[in-house]
Amino acid sequence: YKVYTLMDEVELPEEEPGNQLEEVVAKRRSERSFTGEAIALEDLSALLFYTYGKSDPAGRFRAVASAGALYPLEIYLIVRNVTGLDRGVYHYNVDHHSLDVLSHDDRWDELKKCVWMQDTDDPDSPALAVVFTAIFRRSTLKYQDRGYRMILIEAGLAAQNLALLVTSRGLGSYFVGGFLDNPLGELLGIDGVDEAPLLPVILGQPKDSNP
Repeated sequence: YKVYTLMDEVELPEEEPGNQLEEVVAKRRSERSFTGEAIALEDLSALLFYTYGKSDPAGRFRAVASAGALYPLEIYLIVRNVTGLDRGVYHYNVDHHSLDVLSHDDRWDELKKCVWMQDTDDPDSPALAVVFTAIFRRSTLKYQDRGYRMILIEAGLAAQNLALLVTSRGLGSYFVGGFLDNPLGELLGIDGVDEAPLLPVILGQPKDSNP
């Protein structure tokens, strides 16, 4: 951070969490140690809906700012241990608030080959991975090159929504910046050109609570 040592300084009041939202924001940390236990389908449903679902009562808008309300992101799941779900690959169907089954096969070992999970104590302990992708033309048709920047901003907003929701439910997560684009795209069944992966997020039951 920057410090202006030669400027006048205005002191601000000290802050303590004053409501539930502020408590969740203060507790939000990356978690890389998981128990290997399952997470509940009910928790996963809430995470998806409040991250990027149609939370507007009229069914149009979502809980992220999206340039032109174009919503260029898609969400995929590589499931390892979620109650009521087979291992496999799923796509979040925003319109129906449901999961499209892309594969019933266990694809976790494939995920470990293309997503950098070496910082995880045990790469087989997370419950699932959530992958944000983008269909670029949804934004670039209107905003051209600047649409790409807007997509990245939106991905950050959605990912932070997910991280805060995970924290609020006593779960753990961390973002992964290191991954192989083409193999991950193949795992999800996307072409890597019109639609490409932006950000994998690893989720699970945390071993230790963050302070």
